[in-house]
Amino acid sequence: MAVDTVDNYLTFNGTNWTTPTPISGAGGGLAQVSCYNSSFCGTFDNNGDAFIYKSGAWSAATSLAGANGLRGISCTSSSTCLAVGGSGAC
Repeated sequence: MAVDTVDNYLTFNGTNWTTPTPISGAGGGLAQVSCYNSSFCGTFDNNGDAFIYKSGAWSAATSLAGANGLRGISCTSSSTCLAVGGSGAC
């Protein structure tokens, strides 16, 4: 899984990358993506909204209230992602 700065995601099948596909509701560019496995990933945009990829579909945007400039994300299980901002974990 990869994301780009124009709010698209791409997947890799072991040989080729897919065509970039937009994540609905994302804005301001996607910054990073983390995947626990091929069925569960998380990403965030530069507006402070998080998105979860589960079993082939992206969630609606979830605003991370109080997030001060998100810096990173890590998905540590098939149900948990942690985002880190300028003020600490969200």
